[in-house]
Amino acid sequence: MQNPVHIQAFQSIGVQPTPMAFSELFTSLQQGVVDGQENPIPVILSSKFSQVQKHLSLTGHVYSPSLLLMSPKLWNTLSEADKNNFKEAAKVGSAAQRKKVNDDESAGIAQLRSEGMEVVTSVDGQAFRTAMTPVWSEFAKKYGAENIKRIQDFK
Repeated sequence: MQNPVHIQAFQSIGVQPTPMAFSELFTSLQQGVVDGQENPIPVILSSKFSQVQKHLSLTGHVYSPSLLLMSPKLWNTLSEADKNNFKEAAKVGSAAQRKKVNDDESAGIAQLRSEGMEVVTSVDGQAFRTAMTPVWSEFAKKYGAENIKRIQDFK
């Protein structure tokens, strides 16, 4: 992805990121123009990357939440009971969404393994976090140290 945070993060661990159009990725992997890609398991499956990529590392370096958003103007028109109903529904929906993602990922990893992909699950997360220190410092200047800390503390 052509995202400065992603690019600098990958550079900090010795990767030479090559942002490109997604439509070019399969062929680029097939022809050796690039030797890896970063995508969630369902995208790897649907794109059939196991045909052109034999290794997968489950680094857990990205979390992409689904959000429930409402304008403050509309939110403020709701009764307390309705606000509480939305909050409770969001908790239920969040739990269901996380379960679905986890189930899809587990099934997807099993499928990728059955298609011959070697899946590495034991990744040294602390080594990744340590390598990101200069990147965190750089983006703290732009986005604020408190925001970077909130991201780092998210579990």
